[in-house]
Parts: sequence; structure tokens; C-alpha cells
Amino acid sequence: MQGKIVRWNEERGFGFVKEEITGTEIFIHISTLNIRNPPPEIGEEIDFETTFDDKKGKTEVKKAVYLNRTAPLYVKKEQHKYSYTNSNSEVSNKYNFETWFNEENGKTKVQKPVYLNRTAPLYVKKEQHKYSHTNSNSEVSNKYNFETWFNEENGKTKVQKPVYLNRTAPSSKKERKKYSSNRQSYQQKTDNMLGLLLLIVIIIVLSYFFVFKVNNQDSIVEQQDITVHSVPSDNSDEIHRLFTQQQNNVFITGRGEVQKVLHDDNEGARHQRFILQLSNGQTLLIAHNIDLADRLPNLQKGDEVSFAGDYIYNDKGGLIHWTHKDPRGQHKDGYLMYQGKIYQ
Repeated sequence: MQGKIVRWNEERGFGFVKEEITGTEIFIHISTLNIRNPPPEIGEEIDFETTFDDKKGKTEVKKAVYLNRTAPLYVKKEQHKYSYTNSNSEVSNKYNFETWFNEENGKTKVQKPVYLNRTAPLYVKKEQHKYSHTNSNSEVSNKYNFETWFNEENGKTKVQKPVYLNRTAPSSKKERKKYSSNRQSYQQKTDNMLGLLLLIVIIIVLSYFFVFKVNNQDSIVEQQDITVHSVPSDNSDEIHRLFTQQQNNVFITGRGEVQKVLHDDNEGARHQRFILQLSNGQTLLIAHNIDLADRLPNLQKGDEVSFAGDYIYNDKGGLIHWTHKDPRGQHKDGYLMYQGKIYQ
């Protein structure tokens, strides 16, 4: 059967598809779609199969395929061989590479070729070279011993640092003592410098956490002063406008009276659910994430609840969710106010 997506909750990954013939709205989860990214949009057509869930007691989509989307298809990996002869060599070089063909855009992706008849760069063995020169202030000819490594792939030679052949470490007691003293002095200076740098880093880190903690406490106090002592306006006219224009993901505040307390939604993230009625008679379904925020205790019909969260359109008046703080700090924090206490 075929139908169109009529509602979709991107945060929770599910929505409803309207069957083309009967007009019945059927539950659909994103895992049943043949393409999961990007998520479906309202109005997109799909071909789907349904199944009846005995546990939940409802019909839901079992498998769905977009009618106006195609998934990128690729052919299997194939091995190709290509050979040519260098102008300065009679050796035929062979490569091994793979291709992936994208049937959606008609392009072929070629992997980097790998030589079939070459190995990793080889280096010649260590060689010892001697070089001598005479200092301008000495008649002694200084000789060096150094090694080279030759890279046959790029033709470059790597030279190790030279070592004197005609110089030795300090031999006399006085020279050794002077050498040891200089070395200890240098080591002490180095240790002192490292200690000073470590102290500076510790001071900077402690200062940062102190300032952050103070600012965070001020922010918390300021937020508490605003939310605890101020009850949001009814906002029923603005919420009715969002409903008539079928708006989605609009942050809004308001308050209403509890009309019905529903069972918790325990599929995925757990949500406490209840229905509020605004002063203009419009109803809202409140879905409060109790994995991230505290539950409203002893909630009963007739209780007044204020809210701040994202409005999602549905044909029964709308839904309010995101009534909690964002753990990642990327979304504006929502809340519920009940009996003078903030739940977020």
C-alpha cells in the first residue's frame, strides 16, 4: 500500500503515514525506512507494508520504501590491472586498484593504485664517510664520521649528524669536574624553568575554574530568580496561531489546567504525559522527558501547570516537548512549573 508522511517527530525518530485509500494514519518508525538520512519530510510518499503488534495492540509499518528517493547503489569491488613502460626503463609497472560505481550520479570512484611489482622504499646499508677540514684558528685537521641512507623512491639521501673521530670526552679530573658542573647547572636551570611553567599553568587552571564557578553560580541564581518567582503568561492566542499555521519546533511559554493524566510513554526515552487545556479551550499534549528531568509528583486533573518548550503541531491542538535542560547546551532550556517548583 502507499501513503504520505503526515506527521514526524525528528527528535524521537517516528511519525505517522496516511494510507492513500482509507485515510488511516499508521505509526511508522525511522528504522523501517530504506533511507534513514536525511529524515522524512511531511508530504513525502512511500510504499509500505504493515503488521499488527499484539503487544501494543496496534497496526504499524513493517517495511517502507520512498517513492521519490533512491538509495545510492555501488557495484562490488573490482580489481583492475594497468601496465606501462617507463621511458628510462624496460620494466613494465603494474598497478592494482579498485572502483566503486555510483548509479545515482553516474560517477566512478577510483581508489589509489598500488604497485604490484614494487615494494616499499628500500635504503642502502649504512655507509661510513670521512671528511676533514682545518679550523682557521687551529692547525689540527678535524675528522668526522657520519652515515647516509639513500631512498630509492625519491632519490634523496639522509645524512646522520657527524661525530668527531679525533676528539674525545674530557679525560682529566679537572675537565670532568668542569663538564659535570656545567651539566648540573644546565639541568638545574631547566628544572627551575619547568617548575615555573608548571606553577603558571596551575594558577591559570585554578583561576579559570574559580571564575567559571562564580559565573555559573550567578547564572543559576539569576535563572532561579526569573523562573521561580515569575509565572509565564497564558499565551493562548499565540499558541492558537501556531496551531492554525501548523507550525513546528517553535519555543513557547504558557500555562493551562490539567484535563487528563495519561500513562507514561516508555518507548525509547521515558516521558510523563498529560493533557493541558488553555484559557481559550485549546488542548496541548505535554511530553515531559523524565530521563533528563524530575517527574511532576501527584499530578491530578484540575492542577495548574506552566510550561516552556517546543511546540509541535498535531490536529488535536499540538504537543509541547523539550521541557528540560539541554545536556549539550545547544538548545534553549525548557521547564515545567508545578506548585511553585521548577522541573527541568
